Amino acid sequence: MQATVLEDSRNVPVLCNVERIAGTQALIVPEILGTILDYATPPTLASAARVSRTWSAIALDKLWSNAEVKVVELLRILPLRLEEDPDPQWRVWTTLGYQQTLQRNPTNDEWTRFCSYASRIRSLVLPSWESDRFDPRITEWEVEKNVLFPRLRKMEYQFKCTIPFIHLRFFVSPTLRELSLDIGFLSEVELQEAQSFLDCLAATENLRLQKFKLDCSGANKELAVQVAKVSAANKHSIETLEIRGLSLYPLLMVGQSLQNLKALDFDLREVGGEEVTQVIQALVEGCPHVAYLRLRFTSPLAQTDLLDLPGLRMILAWNLLSLETQIMGGVYFSKANIGEMGQAWPKLKKLHCSWSSGRSRIYLPLSHLADAMAAFPELEELGGYFYYAEEEETLLRNHQPWSEEGRPLRLQKLRLGRSPLPASQDHRDLVAQYLAGVLPPGLRIERTYSPGIPLDEAQLAEAGKAAAMGRDFEPGWDALFRKIEELQGGVQIWVGRIPGDSEGVWF
Repeated sequence: MQATVLEDSRNVPVLCNVERIAGTQALIVPEILGTILDYATPPTLASAARVSRTWSAIALDKLWSNAEVKVVELLRILPLRLEEDPDPQWRVWTTLGYQQTLQRNPTNDEWTRFCSYASRIRSLVLPSWESDRFDPRITEWEVEKNVLFPRLRKMEYQFKCTIPFIHLRFFVSPTLRELSLDIGFLSEVELQEAQSFLDCLAATENLRLQKFKLDCSGANKELAVQVAKVSAANKHSIETLEIRGLSLYPLLMVGQSLQNLKALDFDLREVGGEEVTQVIQALVEGCPHVAYLRLRFTSPLAQTDLLDLPGLRMILAWNLLSLETQIMGGVYFSKANIGEMGQAWPKLKKLHCSWSSGRSRIYLPLSHLADAMAAFPELEELGGYFYYAEEEETLLRNHQPWSEEGRPLRLQKLRLGRSPLPASQDHRDLVAQYLAGVLPPGLRIERTYSPGIPLDEAQLAEAGKAAAMGRDFEPGWDALFRKIEELQGGVQIWVGRIPGDSEGVWF
């Protein structure tokens, strides 16, 4: 049947019922409706789920898959009761001071409804210091294919979660792609349960983990072996690997080949000198595509150049986009280092030396700041322990500011950490003039305030006001930043905490 076109009183063509019906029918095609709802907000998805049964299934899928669901939100479907927690400490940490337990086993209808939601969940958070204390009996019931969340893609297990490790195997299915385990200190029993879970994880058929993060303390060799098994079992799929607190794990990486690994965070602080070289060589050979690197290291040498540390020169073989280092001991970032790194990593976007507070420092003379920006033309974020030495005075005075056409403008964030302020006002003015000629206008700067004595309430209030305005609380630093702004034409420098930018990886 041919469709006709009518005209309304404003001479605007109006489609007749045939076209309207065709458009309405298009909205019940799952692929079309799913594409439209990809752009909907959670409230809109909740409203769409009430339109019809067809819309409900698709909208709820989108709603639950895009949210990081907490277990307590799902358990409310089941017959729960609140029991007062006998531990007074929990009453401080929890919202209600109660833990949730089951009154009885659920009916078939309650269990069916629970499973209908559980099957939609893609991202799950298993938290610690909250009132949603999990009743582990849920995992004792009949679960299809022994998996509670058959479509789960991301799971985050936080420190001292009330779900025992032995029950975590019911949360793992072949669809899991991202796993984060923050397990802290473990008792003897918890350690055995963790090893059993990781062994089960490594043996899961068709599992293709892409991101694996584990943060623990006081772990033993057996746990490191199980973690190595997990990474080996997923060697063809894993892209991000972040392992903290397992000093033996890097040694177990020797011989592994993770061809798709792009982001690597590992700890070499308790590995000996010759073993460090062996581990780094094995990683460079077995993981050739690493682009994001975070490295913890202990320098066996005092006052040495960064790339002269055992094995570190080999990381130049990677084509890095991001490098973060935490090296314990006095290490210097020389001009020669900057030149070598610039040739090896011309597209480096993030360079953060000494990104952790405390004793971790890589000393970067202020006169090398211009060298670093010239060596890495695409650098967007730079951090380090910058210092002014009196022998640099001539270098800073003779530095020629970049022309407006040649000034690197990619740099957006500068992390100064606990970098010291020059002692004299003349040196501060010289540093301000140098930085005004080197840095792009409107930079965001983060600086760690480390007073000798704690701040009182009035000082804390003043610090809060300064932070709200993007100013530095310490008068000396604030005056230096204002001088830079004046020299750059009045464009404000924003001083304050810089939010982390994961760029698709955890770190």
